[in-house]
Amino acid sequence: MVQLNPSATGLVGPTGATGPAGATGATGPAGATGATGPTGPGGAGSVGATGPAGPTGATGATGPAGATGATGPTGSQGPSGTGTGMIAIVSDDPEFGVSLSAGTTPGITVDRVSNGQYIVTFPSSVIECAGVASAVTGGGIVNVQMGNFGNNQATVFIVNFNNGTINFLNVGFSLAVVCNPVPG
Repeated sequence: MVQLNPSATGLVGPTGATGPAGATGATGPAGATGATGPTGPGGAGSVGATGPAGPTGATGATGPAGATGATGPTGSQGPSGTGTGMIAIVSDDPEFGVSLSAGTTPGITVDRVSNGQYIVTFPSSVIECAGVASAVTGGGIVNVQMGNFGNNQATVFIVNFNNGTINFLNVGFSLAVVCNPVPG
């Protein structure tokens, strides 16, 4: 068939069915990176509120002791002591009676007022004093009462116990008395 007029076309017929798709072609090269956009409002973002405090941790080990501090100044001297002491060394001999032995404080006197009971008189008041005595004989129990009968006197009792009976003893004894001034 020969076409006589190449620019003339004939009637167009209906479109035919679509043919099968062809194979996918190779991926093309990547495009250039675009420009970075502007920073949003608030910059990088605001900082949030501080959270609550956490629980207290365990106590650590005790550290080493520090150096000793300097010694403080010496305090003032207190009042001097003015206490007094007196001693009565008493002998009671069946033949020679009651007497004071060497070493007794001057001014002291003694009298036996009954079996085992002695009154010791001092040159000054003993009402604020302490007295302690010891019998010369073994087994004698001594009781001292300061300020008994008079402020300058002490009563001394010497007894022993024998088969449940109290026996008053006429024996020698040593009596020591210590007096301190009454605070003013």
